[in-house]
Amino acid sequence: MNTKQAAEKWNCSEKTVREYCKTGMIPLAEKTAFRWDIPDEMDKKPPVGRTKAVYLMYCIKDHTLPEIKSYWNEEKLLKALEYLSDVKFILDYAGEASLEEAVKKCRVSEFGEKLIKKEEAEMKTDNSLGVEISGEAGLENGLPIAKGKIGVKAERKQHT
Repeated sequence: MNTKQAAEKWNCSEKTVREYCKTGMIPLAEKTAFRWDIPDEMDKKPPVGRTKAVYLMYCIKDHTLPEIKSYWNEEKLLKALEYLSDVKFILDYAGEASLEEAVKKCRVSEFGEKLIKKEEAEMKTDNSLGVEISGEAGLENGLPIAKGKIGVKAERKQHT
């Protein structure tokens, strides 16, 4: 299928599909002269982008979950693990009910290692998380409040 067909199937934009292909999140997607060819059996859109997928694979390699659950929705992370398993980026995932169980049992495959290397080469990723906060914080009626945005980012540090 092409990017337009995938976008319709996954209910997202063609640009999103092209980005998934370009970053390696859709294994076996091939770039021809002017388009991406995506295997027809790819029935699910990746639930996370490459940076989060790579960070999750770092956690699997280290068998730890440092603060990841407090930043990312556990349900989404379990869907990410399922996707990574379906496309063979990780092995030995059996649909464990908890992230802790899954991270201890899973291991990163050769394909997963290639995705990690691609991320490291292109983004110079340091496998650490940061929290980005913009706006104001304070107290209102004795309770903490925040106005603005709070989000998660994978910190990327340039290595020289």
